[in-house]
Amino acid sequence: PKYTPIKVTFVNKFGALQDIYFDKKSVNSYTTSSETFRRNIIGLDGSYSTSKHQTYNRNFSATESIVLNTGFIDEGMDEVITQLTLSPYIWGTIDGQVTPLSIKTKNQTRKTHLNDKLINYTVEFDYAFDLLNNIR
Repeated sequence: PKYTPIKVTFVNKFGALQDIYFDKKSVNSYTTSSETFRRNIIGLDGSYSTSKHQTYNRNFSATESIVLNTGFIDEGMDEVITQLTLSPYIWGTIDGQVTPLSIKTKNQTRKTHLNDKLINYTVEFDYAFDLLNNIR
């Protein structure tokens, strides 16, 4: 295949684990945030150094997300996508490693062959942990 398939496992409405494969384009992205403040760089003796940072960043945090596409699927998979978006526990097998995910897509349009011809769902997930480990 052109794209590496990603297996997403979730807890469905019956409490059982269910798998769905996203075998088309996937895109990883991340978002960072931090606090910035300006500090005094003049020493107690009045010395001044141009190599010190006057603006200082602290409290960094970063989250990573992934956008997955199902590829062309049958109209009957609509219920599976609905249960996926309502599931509290989701895991993705990415590069052979099981990773906890949380759903970021909050709304989804139900697609039919009559209206949409070929059905492809795009779902966005956040990784359920911070990219930069900030647990203290």
